[in-house]
Amino acid sequence: MAALRRNPNARLNAHGELTKRQAELGHGLVKAYLQSEEPARVRKALNAAQLRTVWHRVGLAPPENRWEERAAKLLDAMAVVDATIGRNYAAFEKTWRAVTGDDRDLRAIDSSRIRTFLELRDSPDLERPKPLVAPMLPIAEGAIKRGGEPLRYWIFSRQNPVLKLQMAIAMLLVVVALTMSAWHGVQMRSRDRAWAATERAATAGDDFAILTACEQFFDTSPTDQDPRTSQARDIYRKTLVHWFLNLSGQPDTSALRHVQRYRQLAANWSANGGAQ
Repeated sequence: MAALRRNPNARLNAHGELTKRQAELGHGLVKAYLQSEEPARVRKALNAAQLRTVWHRVGLAPPENRWEERAAKLLDAMAVVDATIGRNYAAFEKTWRAVTGDDRDLRAIDSSRIRTFLELRDSPDLERPKPLVAPMLPIAEGAIKRGGEPLRYWIFSRQNPVLKLQMAIAMLLVVVALTMSAWHGVQMRSRDRAWAATERAATAGDDFAILTACEQFFDTSPTDQDPRTSQARDIYRKTLVHWFLNLSGQPDTSALRHVQRYRQLAANWSANGGAQ
């Protein structure tokens, strides 16, 4: 778009138009997200996670309620104590009591864990406090039991006919899905090649080559969701008229065949609600 602004006479080709629409769609989604409530929710969740992380690093057990509020108070109190005592940890208890005051949430915290946490920065040999976690329940290990009859015997036996029918249907659906996926991939590649040939022929001004490429494009049954479909219809219609009017002499069987092919496609577009 910056290049187009510098050169007003320039125009986007089909690929450029497609890229522009995709970019506008992507930026629209980003703008809608930024204007929604989701960014604020994410920031709030991130702040809560960071507060809980500090609580865990100190080695405290999760409280029953108001976890983020308690963690915020703890973080502020630790910052004040750390700025007051520096490395003089002998004054920690007195300073901690002065900072916490009558706050019940801070008074309920084990101050020894906070002191240990602060001393870890200057004494790496101290053992890091571990957060309190619930004990894991023991799991009794039992002997692994093998299945019943072998799979081959079960398949060819008369047992579970309904289950076998369901498995056969499921396998058939998987095969059909894989086949359809492979066919769709072949159609997509053929459609891309036909569109590329259409663009090359349009650049060269070869009407007959454009007609042939458009016919190949529509042989792949493109949907209206493909932005190239509407462009191909417009190019196909205009080129057919221009090519037919410039034929020398009476149109032969081959030329009439191209016209009949367009009529069939146009009738199909009209039946499906598409533009002719």
